[in-house]
Amino acid sequence: MENRAPPSDFGQAFIDDFYRLYDKYVEERFRHALPNLTGALNALLDARFPTSQRMRLRVEQGRIKGQNRLLLKAQTEKYRPEIQTPEDIFVVVRDIVGTRVTCNTLADVYAVVENIKSCADSNNAARTLSRLHEDWEDDYILKPKDTGYRAINLIVGVPVPRGGLMVPVTCEIQIRTLLQHAWGELTHEDTYKPGVKVPELVQVLMKRLATTLAVLDEIAQDLRGELDKVERLEDQAQAPAEVAQTEKEATEEQPSSRLQETAGEPPPQPEPPAQVTVEQTKQLSRDDLFDAFRTAFDREPKITGDGLAIALKELDTAGFLDPAKLVAALTGSRETVKELEAGYEKVQLTDLGRLRAVIQLSQDREKGVAWVKDVLNATVERVRTKEAEKQTFESTYPDGREALGTVVFATGDYALVQLPEGDTGILHATQMKVHPTEYVTVSERVREGDTVRVRVLKTNPETKRIELQFIR
Repeated sequence: MENRAPPSDFGQAFIDDFYRLYDKYVEERFRHALPNLTGALNALLDARFPTSQRMRLRVEQGRIKGQNRLLLKAQTEKYRPEIQTPEDIFVVVRDIVGTRVTCNTLADVYAVVENIKSCADSNNAARTLSRLHEDWEDDYILKPKDTGYRAINLIVGVPVPRGGLMVPVTCEIQIRTLLQHAWGELTHEDTYKPGVKVPELVQVLMKRLATTLAVLDEIAQDLRGELDKVERLEDQAQAPAEVAQTEKEATEEQPSSRLQETAGEPPPQPEPPAQVTVEQTKQLSRDDLFDAFRTAFDREPKITGDGLAIALKELDTAGFLDPAKLVAALTGSRETVKELEAGYEKVQLTDLGRLRAVIQLSQDREKGVAWVKDVLNATVERVRTKEAEKQTFESTYPDGREALGTVVFATGDYALVQLPEGDTGILHATQMKVHPTEYVTVSERVREGDTVRVRVLKTNPETKRIELQFIR
């Protein structure tokens, strides 16, 4: 049996040594680990998520736990038995460096988690994100804390340079929805000091609020699903460069089974088979549609999920029950559609659009041609509008532009600053430093309503993101 030394009494000499080590490790490890952590997460999300979904994911600037808060946490029941020396604190407390990813929906949360986990590699500590511990995941969405706290927390290693080598520093990533984040902000759950007793009524109200917001998260997920359907239906045609990305989005599976588990609901039971009628057997099948498309175009159709269901339903309604009839219609419309597309630079019908064009052309050729032109014209206009908005944004916020803005929100790590045109930029703590090693708490420097002079550092016209620098 292992003989362990008794836990420290946290005397004055212990605390003095702790403060000395804290300052040393902030300089050597933590100040490097934090930007490496947020940079790795942004790079991962940029690489693995299409633009439309990436816009729903936000990586916060993150924080290094303050020395007094860390010391208080080390003295709680969970950690104190494991601590004999000041050095132990920096080993057993694993969330000294941390950041948060906020997502629009629960499905987004689980998608982010799975991508982080697939990136982490316990066999290579020099990776941007690595798995250092077996118990590296806490799913507080599946099993919320008693306070009502919901999120998924991952403990990862982030490499920092030490002695000519890249050595991993343990960091925490918290992934949660906007509503779960709102709960944390409203209840100040993150600001309660370890060991401080929360009043009983506050605990009850915190749980009630958490339960209510969990229901709203389910509604938000349903809303997102319906919006995805609408967006796909509107995409009758698009620029070729966008086709592959749209198909990827359409085929993404929503982790519905996990969402049902988190809501405490049993999985849906299969419905009894419906009575098959003679009329139903005449419907066009998925295989019939794919075979007909391959015959007409000599390639696989790029249509799945809701788009496929819509195409089958509309083809059945239009009377395309015989695969041979569909092949003939597709072949007959192919040259007509090709000629019409030739008059539009960088724009063409999607495969769902081609199937709908077949229906239109078969019913009335003249009206069908007009329908195809309307779809292509609408797509051209959408592309032009998007490009014009991008150019306007870039010209309005060129790199280096200086302006007076109003602080509309401030935390310890960042502030949101409204610029004269009404757009909001983000001012990170790192962009308020006078010296590179300085640790800045933004909310101590600026408050809501303050007027500040800022400089545009970088913009992203796709996401309308503006990164700012503080000017003294």
